[in-house]
Amino acid sequence: MRVFVIFAVCSILALGVTADDGLCPAAFPNVYYNGQYCCKSNKEKVYAPQGTQCDGSVIQRDSLCCAGDSYLKCPSGICESYRDDGAGGWSKNVGKYLGGYSGGVAKYDTLEQAQAECVKRADCGGITSRRVDRRSIHCERGSASEQS
Repeated sequence: MRVFVIFAVCSILALGVTADDGLCPAAFPNVYYNGQYCCKSNKEKVYAPQGTQCDGSVIQRDSLCCAGDSYLKCPSGICESYRDDGAGGWSKNVGKYLGGYSGGVAKYDTLEQAQAECVKRADCGGITSRRVDRRSIHCERGSASEQS
C-alpha cells in the first residue's frame, strides 16, 4: 500500500490499496507465485531451473520469478493483480502515518514530485506531509500505517 499522509496532526494519502482489498499495491501491480507475491514488472525473471515459469515471458499468477527481483509479499496473504480505481491509485487516510523514510532523497517540495519518486522505489510505502507547512513532503517506507 502506498500512502500519502497529510498530517492534520497526521493523515495519509496512499498509493495502492489497503491490505484488506486483496489486491497487489499499485507500485507492485502484478500478482505471481499463486497470489503470494506482487511484482513491480510485468515480466518474469529468467531462471532456467524453473523452466517456463521463469522464462522472461509476461508474468502470470503461476509464475515463480519476478524480473529485477523487485517484489513484495502480498499484504493480505493472497492477492489478485492491481486494478486502478480511477484515482491514479492514491487514496487518503486521515490521522495516520508510516514508520520511517525510504532510501534515497526523502524530502520533496511538491506532492507530484514525491508521488513520481515513490512509485519508482521498492521500499516506498507512501508519502507523508505535515499540514502545518505543506512544504515538508517525504517518501516513507513500509505498508503498515499507525494512528497519529
